[in-house]
Amino acid sequence: ATGDTTRSMGHVRPLRALRATGEEFPVEATIARVDVDGRPYYMAIVRDITARHAAEAALQRQVELLNLAYDAIVTWEWNGEITFWNAGAERLYGYASTEAVGRRIHDLLATRHAGDFAGIAATLERERVWEGEVSHRRRDGSEVLVESRHVLVEDQGGRYVLEANRDITERKRAEAAL
Repeated sequence: ATGDTTRSMGHVRPLRALRATGEEFPVEATIARVDVDGRPYYMAIVRDITARHAAEAALQRQVELLNLAYDAIVTWEWNGEITFWNAGAERLYGYASTEAVGRRIHDLLATRHAGDFAGIAATLERERVWEGEVSHRRRDGSEVLVESRHVLVEDQGGRYVLEANRDITERKRAEAAL
């Protein structure tokens, strides 16, 4: 009646709703105005987003757990672009997640290994898993030797590699000294 509202029409905004049982739950609501025969009508579309909130919370918990891992855990697309970089990778390599995601892993870390990447790729294609030692370069330019495990994962979104790396530099130095 006054034309004054705190809600913008046409914009989705999360709200809380109340079930008949008295339980509150998250909804998404949008309001639209339609003129019919010169008269304004308003329509509200309300969507229960409880399941989406639960899925988002579960994903967030998984990310938090991966960030608790001491080892570097990285995922990258088959073309080499990093899609996930945990806190362990930040500690080991010195790059923040925001600096690493979107970059090609082998370029960022100057990856070196005994064989060539074509051999690793062939093993991943055939067995879906590769394990071995690789050398990486940290942000500060120092070299780190890691025990690495790659797992090839395929889904509707494409092909990804889950890579977990453990720093074995000091262990290898100690073995060489013996």
